[in-house]
Amino acid sequence: MSRFVLRFSGSGTKPPSDVDLVRGQSAIKVIDESARMLLVECDEKTVEQLRRTLSDWQINDETPVTTPHPTPLIKRQID
Repeated sequence: MSRFVLRFSGSGTKPPSDVDLVRGQSAIKVIDESARMLLVECDEKTVEQLRRTLSDWQINDETPVTTPHPTPLIKRQID
């Protein structure tokens, strides 16, 4: 199973009917959501069905981003 980001590209917030459609499918697990996006976990076949059904949504693979360490580490020089 892979993770995908579903981003609503229409105006306003995501339509509740579209969210209900996604949540109603047993092959999809909703991981997180915001006003215009859903993070879901499903297989490739299911996401292709979503692409055909949800025309106002952009569907992309989740891309993990690593953040740098917030405090730089100073290496001590030994004489």
